[in-house]
Amino acid sequence: MSANAPTARRGFTRGDVFLILLAAAAVLACAAWLKPHDAGCDDDGCRFEGWVGDEFSQEVRELSETRPVFSLARPGEIPGTRAGDDVDLRTVNVRLWEPLKNYLGRHPPLVPQEVGDCVGQGWATAIETHLGVNAARGFGVFREVHPSFVYGLSRAVAKERLAPEAYARFIRGDGSLGALAAEAVTRGVLRLEGPAIPEYSGDVSRQWGGPGGPPAALLDQAEMSVVRTTAKIPDARSAAIAVANGYPVAICSKLGFSRVREADGRLVGVRDKTWHHCMAVTGFDGTAGRSGYFYFQNSWPVSAEPLFGAEPLQGEPPGGFWVTFEDVEVALAESPSDTFAVSAFDGFPPLETDFHFLGLGPRRGPPDTLTVLAS
Repeated sequence: MSANAPTARRGFTRGDVFLILLAAAAVLACAAWLKPHDAGCDDDGCRFEGWVGDEFSQEVRELSETRPVFSLARPGEIPGTRAGDDVDLRTVNVRLWEPLKNYLGRHPPLVPQEVGDCVGQGWATAIETHLGVNAARGFGVFREVHPSFVYGLSRAVAKERLAPEAYARFIRGDGSLGALAAEAVTRGVLRLEGPAIPEYSGDVSRQWGGPGGPPAALLDQAEMSVVRTTAKIPDARSAAIAVANGYPVAICSKLGFSRVREADGRLVGVRDKTWHHCMAVTGFDGTAGRSGYFYFQNSWPVSAEPLFGAEPLQGEPPGGFWVTFEDVEVALAESPSDTFAVSAFDGFPPLETDFHFLGLGPRRGPPDTLTVLAS
């Protein structure tokens, strides 16, 4: 055969097809392994989630066992009892955002979530609300909390608390656990603005949520401002009593909603979806509905959420909605226990006895509150 003669084309053999299929399977497997936990896109758009409690349910249970169960501490109370069981929730109507709104003259700006760092977002909002309640009472000043730092430090705690195999799965994508955040905030809380502190972004959350954790210099700064107590919320009644006494709740669960409906003069979420999400509970109104409503503050961009972008009907913070007592009870029963109340000192002493006017009553000395974020 001459050098210029055309060569015959060889068709695909079974071996070639096998190799192609094998390579495609490897690519798909790699993509699935790298898939972030925050994939929350459907026909309604992208809604970043990021709670991985279903995937790590056993770890949630084990971590939650290290946190105290919520109870109110009163002088002379028998240790281990659950104070507050005598409270008639039908008389409770507490909106923890109102003292902060009055203090600032506005609602704090919504920091739209960009990646699967909802655990940091929900906890940051809960801590901010607690700070705002006490600032309005004349104790300390208000500072916005950096959600990326809460998120990043929670994932650094995971490196210490999870078994190596579980941590290898955990660190592969976005997401965290409420129980990890419950420990992280006792190590430090970082303000959102300050020298050498980058503003919130998804990139910052992913950088600080990586294996290296948040920068050491910021860890040192955050140590000056800690949450001294977080307590596990086992049921909806405990959540209502916590909020009624000035303690916001960070709820991480599978509660999901497709839309809101107007009921009892407010926008109420319709629970018919599964989210893997963390939000802050900053209000409870037991005077309406069958058993009352909780107010959930969400971290999704209002402009990107046609389902939840309606103007609040009662002056509530933007981006949130009310959730029935029954829906919260179901969520806490069916999900791993990964919901916590935020305070500061050991125990949760009541801040006010008049639930309707929280923060407006006579001062009784400095309340058990967060250490004010360092100026």
